[in-house]
Amino acid sequence: MILHEIYVKEKGPCLSLTGIVECTEGKTKELFFEYPAKFRDFINVSADAFFPVLLIPAMKTGEDLMIKPQLSESLLRQSCFIQDIFTNWFPDTFRRVDISCENLHANQGSTGKSAQFFSLGVDSFYTLLKNKENNIRYIIYMQGLELPLSRYKYQQEEGVMNGIAKVEKHYNVELIHGKTNIRDHYDLDWPKYYHGAGLAATAISLAKGFDNIYIPSSHSYGSHIPIGSSFMLDHYWSTEHLKVVHDGAERGRSYKISEVVMKDAFALNHLRVCTENDGGDYNCCRCRKCITTMLTLDILGILDTCEAFPYKNLKGQVPKITPQNLSSYALAKDLYCLAIEHKRTELAKKIEKELLIGRHDLYGRKELSIGLRKYILGFIKYLWMKTFRGS
Repeated sequence: MILHEIYVKEKGPCLSLTGIVECTEGKTKELFFEYPAKFRDFINVSADAFFPVLLIPAMKTGEDLMIKPQLSESLLRQSCFIQDIFTNWFPDTFRRVDISCENLHANQGSTGKSAQFFSLGVDSFYTLLKNKENNIRYIIYMQGLELPLSRYKYQQEEGVMNGIAKVEKHYNVELIHGKTNIRDHYDLDWPKYYHGAGLAATAISLAKGFDNIYIPSSHSYGSHIPIGSSFMLDHYWSTEHLKVVHDGAERGRSYKISEVVMKDAFALNHLRVCTENDGGDYNCCRCRKCITTMLTLDILGILDTCEAFPYKNLKGQVPKITPQNLSSYALAKDLYCLAIEHKRTELAKKIEKELLIGRHDLYGRKELSIGLRKYILGFIKYLWMKTFRGS
């Protein structure tokens, strides 16, 4: 895989930072990050922004990576740690690749400005409210990350943009609304593999404008799970000029609501957490993320007054939290702990039941796949060894 050139081109009222990539089979791809022209001086015209979004796919296909334009010396050096992490987390999916670069740079500078990614979710509001004193004066919303850019065909983002415009005015911050086509070209599992790389690439594309850009955490330090955006990973995408900050891992999502977000009525009433709205601004009140958030609000006694969730019925909805992967399991465990703290015993029992089922989904099914008889014999052997340990 070769990144041949990068350049900036004008597209009406916007500027596009564009990279030309040649794949092993000889095909070329044109990747871009597009922003309003008023942010011209923020755009980092180098290979840096394209490096994260190329490295992860290259590791997945096993292609060596060649970067011809200027690349950050720090990024190249830290890529060895990124490769170590991915090949340890996902040894059956990723492998180390060689990276060559013809032209390194180590530019440094300071702007005194900070920004954060923002999507109207719990993590976004938590980072914004928590860092009021940390000079976050810009919020970044990027179409083409949450969903591939090609999915935005029906102006469904208009509602989201209206909501973010209200945030911009209410908190006196400035919005940077950009677009990128990286997910249209690289169809990797977004939350599991590509989340951090996509956000970091966007941050680096704006590196001339900021000293720090914050990525709101999805999980707490206690979760410690392999996932695309992690406190163990994101900071390695930093350059000499820009610090990529993974923010908010000191709290799980339910506790972000209980300790910070619920205290701000505007944030609470403008939450958008839904995964089933295809990029729209509403909460369906039926999907896993909606139900998990609504249960949190119910435990805290504020669901009935929260305007972000118009349908309040939670009867029989607990099974929808479906903790069947490490990420959803961690979020459900946070919810369980919150229910225990608030003495919602019956609800805690229902969540605990889902956690037990989820544990089987995570581990038991894999074991059963080797065959029921072999699994049972293995379990009997385990009990025998444990009973007579040390004898």
